[in-house]
Amino acid sequence: MNPLTTAALGALAIGLAAAPALAQEGPDPQSLASFAPMETQDALVVPTGTLEFQNYAYYQDNPNSKSGPSILELSPTIKIGAFHHVQLDVTAPYTIYGHGTNGGTFGFDGYYQFTDPTPTMPALAVQAGYTATSYGPGQTSKSYFGRALFTQWLGPDSHAPRLDLNINWTHYADPPPGTRSDVFGFGIGYTRRLNDKLAFVSDIVHDYLPTNYQAENFVDAGFRYVIGGGWVVSEVVGAGFAQNSPAFRSIFVFQKDFQAF
Repeated sequence: MNPLTTAALGALAIGLAAAPALAQEGPDPQSLASFAPMETQDALVVPTGTLEFQNYAYYQDNPNSKSGPSILELSPTIKIGAFHHVQLDVTAPYTIYGHGTNGGTFGFDGYYQFTDPTPTMPALAVQAGYTATSYGPGQTSKSYFGRALFTQWLGPDSHAPRLDLNINWTHYADPPPGTRSDVFGFGIGYTRRLNDKLAFVSDIVHDYLPTNYQAENFVDAGFRYVIGGGWVVSEVVGAGFAQNSPAFRSIFVFQKDFQAF
């Protein structure tokens, strides 16, 4: 990894270690963020005053890719429940390609949650973000994105199974020749608690790619486990199907929550 990134993550870890751990009930085993642990997210922001640190390791095997069959992406993210129903994120993913030039980006985004879920009313939220600056030798286009999010309880309370729906749009400011500047996608997720600390998570996603007339599809399944003390780990594996989809992907995530204010 880039030495600057390594140093920044080390400083971040020291800062987080000095913060007080959450005194409240703790993380929700059914909570979903982007690729933490799967592509489909829920429509629920982190609680007000909560600082959440996530890092995922995303591995993909894609025999159709010109940049090599395998990629590994490492993505540290900081989330903060800034206000009631408002969440702000900062992320710095770094991608290592089997062939070609590695590189990373810094991204910023925010959520606004319009409603809380009930047995008869879904949680509705929007997310908007900007991928700002590249670091490392690889260069990628700056981009903007927007996402509509929907989460519905399939039972009487928050411990019931949940259905999640995402509709995504991304605009690339400087698309390379032969690619499109706007792409769309959607995902449908299902989560179910197996006990108070363990949840089964799954989704099916369809994403259009910047390369014209190409798309990819995945079905993912795995588990999310609350260790305690604000720590959560999760693992999901996915299989691509139809069109130009990659063959396989795996996502491992660890997360730590702190009470910031």
